[in-house]
Amino acid sequence: MFHYPLHTDSPTVRENLDRISEQIIQAIWFHLFLKMDELKTTDKKQVRILDRGIWNKDAGPDFIQAKIRIGNEVLTGDVELHWKTSDWDHHRHSENVSYKKVILHVVFVDDTKDKRMPTLAIGQYLNDSLTAVIQKIQSIQDDRKNIFCYDTVPTLEAGFLHQWILENGRQRFEAKCNKFEEQFVRQKTDLNELLYQGIMDALGFSKNREPFQRLAQKVPYQTLMNSIASDEEATALMRIQAIFLGAGGLLTEVKSLQVVPFVQRLENLWSEFQLQHKVEPMSSTEWKFFRLRPDNFPTLRLAGFSKLLVQNRNRPLLKTFILTFEKSSSNAFEDCISFLTVNSFGHWSEHYLLEDGGKRKQGDLIGRQRAFEIWVNAVLPVVALHAKFSSKKTLHGKVLQLYNTSTSLERNSILSYMKKQLRLDVVNRLTVQFAQGLIHLHKRCSAYACADCPVLTRVWTEERHDLMRLENEERYKNE
Repeated sequence: MFHYPLHTDSPTVRENLDRISEQIIQAIWFHLFLKMDELKTTDKKQVRILDRGIWNKDAGPDFIQAKIRIGNEVLTGDVELHWKTSDWDHHRHSENVSYKKVILHVVFVDDTKDKRMPTLAIGQYLNDSLTAVIQKIQSIQDDRKNIFCYDTVPTLEAGFLHQWILENGRQRFEAKCNKFEEQFVRQKTDLNELLYQGIMDALGFSKNREPFQRLAQKVPYQTLMNSIASDEEATALMRIQAIFLGAGGLLTEVKSLQVVPFVQRLENLWSEFQLQHKVEPMSSTEWKFFRLRPDNFPTLRLAGFSKLLVQNRNRPLLKTFILTFEKSSSNAFEDCISFLTVNSFGHWSEHYLLEDGGKRKQGDLIGRQRAFEIWVNAVLPVVALHAKFSSKKTLHGKVLQLYNTSTSLERNSILSYMKKQLRLDVVNRLTVQFAQGLIHLHKRCSAYACADCPVLTRVWTEERHDLMRLENEERYKNE
């Protein structure tokens, strides 16, 4: 489905006398189908929506980073939406720290006098009838199922479309490289640190990117590697896990006698590191586990990265990939993916968390698809940056060659959607550049950035030529 921030692919928009779905209420807020100049809280304070916030599809408030003026005060924080005011207590939000930043409770029906925070009852402020508003929401959803030029795609030459997708892939890779270069200049750091941060970012994609990024800032690469310089391999592996989990606020108390020794060892190693480096741990609530496949839990990702770093501790991380790329072997891509793939070990062979009853069956901590995402989003751009800074044209050429010819291992709904939209269903093998081009093109199409798109220019040019031809034929007949 074309990207639209509803929670399901085919939302059921319905109206009844008892209740409407919170999804509809969220859509009303997102599109601001409200009498904006008349809004008032239940205690009669004027409300101005300066920024409705970002629609949050994970656990926590429905909209985050909103900016609302209530009376004479401008508040920045989160917005939670419900059918009724009393749903706040029914959902036990007061007991959940994730809701401490809520600045406005938006409801459809106000059914209680007990107000814990500013409350806006929007049922009386719709800018049309409820039925009409629901129809508008459904209409927007229907309109966004296809890209703007969906009907004209079959008229395009296959070669033209193929080249445009590849060009988008080139632009996407260039944008990744530019992002890392800007980060390099801003942080005044080295490329190993940059690569480390990039890998952490890729490990968190998409729901835990921010906490992984914060953890990378709290525990820099060189600090981490210095801490294990004199350790035996087994101790080094325990120490890095302890540092990651401790700094990430994920070292929690356990009751199972089976895992107590493991956790106590982690706590001791974390205490040593914290005493020396004075690192303030993150809050465990910063991490998203809700609606996340257990194999994607951040605990497993951190354990996998710990093992990867220990296996490569005798050489700078970037150097490993440079040496792999500089090989004349055609297996450089597969060698990188194999290096980044990490098998389970120890506690993590049976557990997703420090204590979960041993539910996990053995599998990779970092699988091939995640390894690929690390490779394309972090390794390739940083190696390209190194080649640029070092004037290594051969290495830079190898990077581009691998990007252009390697088979993409990425599997996601965006690729499936764009293949259908562009009538590419029969294409089974996608190169990395082609797949990245489809993703970049989806971003353009989602924003309706048609003005600078050659597809639309080509269509309009052909239509003008057809119109001129018909006009000439008509003129010839009249003569």
